[in-house]
Parts: sequence; C-alpha cells; structure tokens
Amino acid sequence: MTALFSEFYDATKRFRRPYGESIVTHPYTEAMVKECLDRLANEPDSKISKKCRIYRNGRQLGPFEAKEFIIEVSRFPTLASVAWEELTEGEPFLIFVNFAALLSHELSEASRRFIGDFARRFEPEGISIEHHLIIGKYDETAFGVHIDDATDRVFHFNLGPSAKEMILWPREDYLASYNGDLARPLKSVSTSGSQTHPMPVGGCFFLPADYYHVGRSPHGVSVVVSLALTRQNHKHQMAATLAALDLFANVKESADDYYKDFSSRPDPDAFANVWAKAEEIGFANLLEHARARNRSNNYFIEVSPIDASPLPSEAAWFEIEDASNLQLIDHNGSLNVYSRGHYASLHDPAHIKIFKDAVQTGRFEFSMRHFQDARERGDRGTALLGWLIATKGAARSYAAE
Repeated sequence: MTALFSEFYDATKRFRRPYGESIVTHPYTEAMVKECLDRLANEPDSKISKKCRIYRNGRQLGPFEAKEFIIEVSRFPTLASVAWEELTEGEPFLIFVNFAALLSHELSEASRRFIGDFARRFEPEGISIEHHLIIGKYDETAFGVHIDDATDRVFHFNLGPSAKEMILWPREDYLASYNGDLARPLKSVSTSGSQTHPMPVGGCFFLPADYYHVGRSPHGVSVVVSLALTRQNHKHQMAATLAALDLFANVKESADDYYKDFSSRPDPDAFANVWAKAEEIGFANLLEHARARNRSNNYFIEVSPIDASPLPSEAAWFEIEDASNLQLIDHNGSLNVYSRGHYASLHDPAHIKIFKDAVQTGRFEFSMRHFQDARERGDRGTALLGWLIATKGAARSYAAE
C-alpha cells in the first residue's frame, strides 16, 4: 500500500506541490473515527481531553461543554446516524482531534500497514507521523488562513458524506500582500492568485508546507482523517535526544515539595547525575536511542499504552510480524530494547542471550506460566518476552507448526 505515498512523493516533486486524487484506496473507515469519538466520550474526566478541540459558529467550546457535546455524539450507534443538524442547532461546527491513533487501535494498525516502509527513505534523521481527525460543516476552519511549519506535510483522506475543499495561496505571494498580519479570517483575504483544490468523498489531498491555506466544508458534514508527516530537523532531534536522556537519568521529583514551598529547589545531586549520565552515554549515542525509539513505533508520534491483557494460560506461539518494531542497541555490555516506542533494558549476559536467541528466530512459545516461572528464577531475558507481547511487538501466531 506504500504505492500511494510513493506516487504522491514523485508527482509533487518530493512533496513540494499540492496534489489530489478523486478516488484512492485507503484503510480508514467511519467506524474507526467513531471509535475515537467514543473513547473521548468515555474517558472518566468531566472535561474533554486536550487531544480534542470543538468549535461552534467559530467559538471554541469550553472543556466541560465540549465533553458534553462529544457524549451526545457518542450516543448515536454509528457516525452516519449522528443528527449533526439537531446537535448543533444548524450552526457551523468543527471537531479537531490530535493523536487519533491513541484512540483507535484499528486506525493505528491500519496506518502501520498502509504506510509500510515509506518513512524509511527519510533515514537517518527520520520523520514523525501524527494522526488528526477533522470533522464538521464550516465555511472555514476556526484557524483561518494560516501556514504549517516548514517541516510538515499533510495527507487528507475524506470519508464523506460531503465533499470539502482547500484554498491555497503561494507563501511568497501571500507574504508580499499581508506581511505583518498573516493569520487572517478568509473574508479578509483576496482570492486573487489562490488555488481551490476539491477534496471529494473518497479522495485524497496532499498539502505541502509552502502554502497559506484554509479548509472549507460548506455544503455538509465531512469527516477527514489526516496524516501529518514532520521531517526531523536539528531542533526536533535535540528534543528527542533529551527525551532519551530522561529514560536513563530517571530523576524523580515530588510535586509536594513545590506545592509546599515555591522556593524549593531540585536535588543538586540528582541534577548533576543527569549530566553525568549524558556524559557516560554520549549525546551521539543518545541520538541513536531517540532514532531507534522512533523507528520502533513506525515513526508514529503516538505511543500506545502497554496492553495489560493476560497472557494465555496454555503455551502459544508468538511472532514478530515487523522486525523494525523491535530495535536493539548494545552499549557497554547492556542490551537496550525498543518496542513500539517503549523501552526496556537487560544487563546480564545470560539474560541478553536468552532474549536475543528468541527474537532472532522471529517466533517463540510463551504463556503466563513461562512468564511466572521466569520471574521466580530471576530470568529477565524470558520475562522480557512477555513485555514484548504487551507492547504489541509480537503477536499471537495461529500458523500450523
């Protein structure tokens, strides 16, 4: 399925030009989108998750009001059955969801298969990928005419039921006209020199970064799944390197100290240990850890929580379906393991050998008994195979032996 991404990459001269197809094959469904909205509705907090912003008639709903709105949407059995006109009283509305792959396992897995190995062409710096949902009926998005970061490229897949469109202005022309006041409502921007790109139901539109743009869905509700690809420039990689350092430094701070005393200071020894750890590992090695973590999660920025489902009571075979989801780094006698964005380590040579022998074959037998026995005898190499299953780095295999 990576043919679509390669086609767009070539047709746009390496992601420099806008490009659309009226009909494309993609894996995204209304059921996946509904699952995301249901998850938002069922979260225990009284206010909406920070992942979601909702606008009505151009006004952003407060977090409690937005949660009530999503709960009302969730009461409908399917996305197609939602009475949007009734819920919004006929007002324009927009639902924007970030990190959507955290809200739907099906969407996340479908994207992994869909994108395939396309992202590998941007190694070694890499890219990151984030999923958005854009749902609504609106004359223009609440963001107005704006531009994305220079490192971003975005694919939009319109599931319908209505078509939408994107209006684009070349960046340099727009800057010449509106320098000093750039993010503007559509009504204050001349359409002279702009390009209007239709986004029909079932179609895909690719948005490069070199254009000011605004989205419109004036004729009815459109449901769009978007994939935002971000090239990892030096600032992104510096931030990722510091995040990798945090895995090893493991500094614990108590919020209670700061609640009680604003003059409270971090433990100077703990702070010194952070930089000692950075010097010990080396920033070049930390960067490789950051890149390994990114690769292990198919370059997705969304790292799904570890699955706490019980292991099978009877021995079963598990298979590493995508070897790139498992990244191993040997350093100073330790084995650092990244699986779907999660991190673990082994330090005993015997445990390292057990784990490596199992994963190098690509298949291994495992059960709750295997895990419990390994824990009892202090065998972290075998126990880590249970962690690998929980991170979805290995999946149950039903192939005949």
